[in-house]
Amino acid sequence: MNGSRHVLIVTDFAEVGHDMFLAGLVGSHSGNMSVLADGQVVITRSGARLGRLAADDLVEFQLSGWDIPDKASSEVSAHLEVYATSDHLAVIHAHPANSIAVSLLEDGAEFKPPTLEARYYMPRVPIVDALAGKAVEAAADEIARNLVEHRVVIARGHGTYSAGASLDEAFQWTSVLEDACKVALALNWPRP
Repeated sequence: MNGSRHVLIVTDFAEVGHDMFLAGLVGSHSGNMSVLADGQVVITRSGARLGRLAADDLVEFQLSGWDIPDKASSEVSAHLEVYATSDHLAVIHAHPANSIAVSLLEDGAEFKPPTLEARYYMPRVPIVDALAGKAVEAAADEIARNLVEHRVVIARGHGTYSAGASLDEAFQWTSVLEDACKVALALNWPRP
């Protein structure tokens, strides 16, 4: 990737990561983000602080070879499946507390947001059973399949995966969902 393009990507990661941390969508060292540009995947390293990302927190490799560097995020398999099965150019995995709470309260395989904005963008949000680490690898294809038709998916008890044309767009879907989940919980959802 050329120098100016790399600077733009680093800036984009840093700005979105900072905004995600300030919005409470990730903890100090949780979550991960990636983009696909010119056949290259750029992803945050394992354990990166999204609120304070720097160039050395990003790992870059060819999509075609899947020769993944060891320091890449442990969630890399889900990101790669999304790129392999869709035309998305960015993926965000976050740990928003309200979305996680909703996934633990909801017995079904989907969440229907109560707010008008969320229902406009995402009338229903799939909930998949995928925990961290190896469990994400096993569910990576299910996460990716759902992100073909949906803007965001919740991994029960673990967090969200959102995708779009840019990191900013994927951030938007995560934020809209989290706001809807906050409202749902304030309404004492789910009701018997």
